[in-house]
Amino acid sequence: METFVQAIRNLGPMRLAIMGGVILGLLGFLVFFATKLSTPSLTTLYGELEQSDAAGIVQELESRNIPYELKHNGTQILVPQDRVMQLRLDAIIVSTEMDETDGLCWVTAAIEDDIDIPVEVEEQADTAPMDAATRRDFLSQVLTAHGLPAHLTEKVLRDCDLVDEASDPAMTLAAAIDMGAAFKPIDFDVQQRPLMLVGPPGAGKTITAAKLAAHARFAGKQVFIATTDTKRAGGIEQLQAFTKILEMDLVTAPDVDALAACKETIQAADAAIIDTAGVNPFDDDDMQSLRALAGAAGAEIILVLAAGADAMESADTARAFSEIGAERMVISRLDMTRRLGGILAAALAGRIAVANVSINPQVADGLSRINPVSLAQLIVPDDDPEEPIQKKAAQ
Repeated sequence: METFVQAIRNLGPMRLAIMGGVILGLLGFLVFFATKLSTPSLTTLYGELEQSDAAGIVQELESRNIPYELKHNGTQILVPQDRVMQLRLDAIIVSTEMDETDGLCWVTAAIEDDIDIPVEVEEQADTAPMDAATRRDFLSQVLTAHGLPAHLTEKVLRDCDLVDEASDPAMTLAAAIDMGAAFKPIDFDVQQRPLMLVGPPGAGKTITAAKLAAHARFAGKQVFIATTDTKRAGGIEQLQAFTKILEMDLVTAPDVDALAACKETIQAADAAIIDTAGVNPFDDDDMQSLRALAGAAGAEIILVLAAGADAMESADTARAFSEIGAERMVISRLDMTRRLGGILAAALAGRIAVANVSINPQVADGLSRINPVSLAQLIVPDDDPEEPIQKKAAQ
């Protein structure tokens, strides 16, 4: 210690001042560097925004719990770079262009006049329980109104008769649905096989593929995404528009051999999603082609079925796809449907489990889970029958 003190004295005042300055400089640099590491990187969203536009963007950011900073009277908005991808997917940001003069990013934003934010619905006051006969008659009318065929309605009602008489209609229906249908949501944390999305033309397979890819991407997973829909006009471009935003490479695999060649890449990914062309479920050649594609990729076949279709057609379609190995289905366009007999018929008579549902068109929001209780609550009317389904499903 004495040697160290003597060495310091021998440096002299000038050298001590220089050394002190160097040490202070190093400390300042370390503090600055640590601050940069702990502060999330921000992207500047700058545009000539009207006050109403800025207010709309802020409202949307707050509804999504996205942090932001406002500058220059609200015409400059800063958001974390890792959330810009989500905003682009939902067309909150339509386009961006970097201004080289000041390094800012010019943004074209699209905000609807009325932003639909889910709201809490007050619990309904307790009412006197229905007796079994009244409850049965009520549920019969409800299921008929939703377009469920008579033989399936009777099957559901027989199961309802087994439920405790004190149960309210929605919970009674939930118990009956649970007896006759299966629910197995998609979970990439446990999903080992790639998912191959199949279905009739226009069912929503490509948007579903984009939703699944976005969900996996935001969860930090390595995603493989491919399409076999190479002949339909715009088939590749539609999905490519989303994968570009998600910073993923879209693989095109027009046939079995091309898809089989990707098998090692598929196996290395945390999540693998394969979009396919729409097919006729009652055409044997179309269905066998899908079976061959799934075999080449070692994929699980996931049916994408649009809500709102005729109930018996939905059940027949689900059965047809179950015959080539589909065990689960995603229900699309639930937000555009008021009669849910098709969903119920497919779940009860289609020999195929319900995986997830799509309750809005926003890709970044992904898919929602559904279970017997939430499906029954969508079917059984409440005091606000005009309440949008996407709000009820989100609760």
